[in-house]
Amino acid sequence: MSINEIKRSLVIGASGQVGGVIAAKLSAAAVTTYGTYAGHKPDGKTSYEIMHLDLLDRESIEKVISEAAPDCIYLAASYTDVDGCENNPERSYAVNVTGVRDVVAAVLDKPCKLVYFSSDYVFDGVSGPYDERARPSPINVYGKHKLEAERIIASSGLSNVIVRTTVVYGDEWQHKNFVARLIATLNKNESLTVPDDQIGNPTYNETLADAAIELCNSYNQGVFNIAGPERVSRYQFAVAAAQIFDLDSSLIKATSTSALNQAAKRPLAGGLILTKAKSALKTELIGYKDGLFKLKELLALS
Repeated sequence: MSINEIKRSLVIGASGQVGGVIAAKLSAAAVTTYGTYAGHKPDGKTSYEIMHLDLLDRESIEKVISEAAPDCIYLAASYTDVDGCENNPERSYAVNVTGVRDVVAAVLDKPCKLVYFSSDYVFDGVSGPYDERARPSPINVYGKHKLEAERIIASSGLSNVIVRTTVVYGDEWQHKNFVARLIATLNKNESLTVPDDQIGNPTYNETLADAAIELCNSYNQGVFNIAGPERVSRYQFAVAAAQIFDLDSSLIKATSTSALNQAAKRPLAGGLILTKAKSALKTELIGYKDGLFKLKELLALS
């Protein structure tokens, strides 16, 4: 499938920080674009048609895919509350596995490429960073269900790309990502406790979107790690964000993951190796400081 064949795209999860950026970029590139939301419709008018789709409802999935008739589906929607998944594995399975299976079933007889967004949480975080050939070994419900969804897609026979990413940040209307919450907390002169033993690659959502679109508009297939090129701790990332946004980094307190007493185990030595993506893509995967500066410029314009 070449770039000229992608004329209609469906972004499942356009209300999220990854899907929203993808949908806006596709629309700006004159691709007929449909985006979906489940719980909350994006504020304001979008440049693309926005439709309701619930991954818990197979009929909803089939209806939207039939109406959109896409050449490519970006499946960015997911139940991403890691502790919520641990406490409610039935809901996690229904959204993150059954919902994905229903999307696959709805396009099996259609000439459609599927781009699915996964996570480095498919690994145990014992010996990261990981490349695409590393053996997955998830340690929490969220990671187990993302891996199961990957396997459903990989074995489906569909043209597909599975994008593994991690620590995504950027501008998004719900302000739910780590950097948005950090800025809001420090602006109120409140302290923030951040683990210093979780290592990953902070990933700017604009760059992730560009890479995903490029992968869709190519003959590439299979698993690709798409993330920032630098591995740092959550604490190091938080301090850098505070400094770049001219906030008081002394309000950020380092702690261990174990001290947080979270319901789900977290991979510690995580992160991704990007050799395959760098050789396949023209999109530059930028470092976290460059991404934070770009985000600062973007927010100043909005």
